[in-house]
Amino acid sequence: MSERKIIKQASVDAEIYDLSLGEKTVDVIGEDIPHLREEHCLSLDVVFNRGVYRDAAFFQYPVSKETKGPQPRNERERFKRKIYDVLSEQLDRITVALEQAGLRFGHTSVIGDDIDGNSVQIILYREAQIENSGRGKLTFARVTSVMPDRPYILEQAGKVFAEIILKQMREENLKEIARKNHVPNWVKAGRLFSAVAAGLAMPNAEGVTVSVNKMLGEAVIESDWPLRMRSKNRGECTEPLTEDTRIDCPEYVLFRLNHGESWDMKEVENIKEAQQFISKQGFRNKRTETIVVLHKLEPAPYGLFAETEEGLVPISQAEAHNHKKIHVSWKNGEHNARE
Repeated sequence: MSERKIIKQASVDAEIYDLSLGEKTVDVIGEDIPHLREEHCLSLDVVFNRGVYRDAAFFQYPVSKETKGPQPRNERERFKRKIYDVLSEQLDRITVALEQAGLRFGHTSVIGDDIDGNSVQIILYREAQIENSGRGKLTFARVTSVMPDRPYILEQAGKVFAEIILKQMREENLKEIARKNHVPNWVKAGRLFSAVAAGLAMPNAEGVTVSVNKMLGEAVIESDWPLRMRSKNRGECTEPLTEDTRIDCPEYVLFRLNHGESWDMKEVENIKEAQQFISKQGFRNKRTETIVVLHKLEPAPYGLFAETEEGLVPISQAEAHNHKKIHVSWKNGEHNARE
């Protein structure tokens, strides 16, 4: 077998997930195609910057043919499967486009590597010739390979992706996309705090009274969306609220009132996230007096149960900090069905 020799190298100004990457590759190679057609068989390497996995757009690629096999068991496996599906499909797009231009390939690869910029490097080699001793004819190995991360083996790459890149992608890129796609739900501050006051008046918060006017007088808004608010004694005032202040309110809001009437309000993604907050950290601090969850500005009723040797025992919010493990039971069947 002879060693491969580079006969053409080009740079395509596009991301690896660009749906027109095949056509762009043909355009870039352009004038060299007639002379490349004279080669009996070629090898193709498509090399891209592996940092693209930090771009949420990569994972929004519309895969038309997913990998067959067992379903991914967890987030990391789904993450890796998506990478392989996208890269395989894009390699096929480039290969088909070049073959339609008259080139022939024995080996094609797509490789994620540490390269500068967002371009895709196209490298063509003269294919190594393998003699078939049985028939005395020269044949060529037909192989396709996908290498998401050249510097590491798959398991190492998977760990890095799952622990670092996936987290960064979620926290940064997906939030940015959410902001771009977000449809504002503008409500007056008075309406928002009226919903909180209604929640505080429910049986699970008996004895707690906070007026709308008092909350408005204490409130500071730090951002429009995602909603981020604090009481004034938590820091410098950035933007005072009035009854008519308009707030871009998320679908789910969690309000926590502490002893001394300090409080905060935060966005949560869904009822499940609110449940995790309440059971794992919401009442562990003895300062926490009550927590209200709003869904579309309607109080979402829930009950607390402590995990004891006798089983689950119903408790009040005031008793919650005396227990290490707390379970939350949502009383609204509509939320249970939805979540």
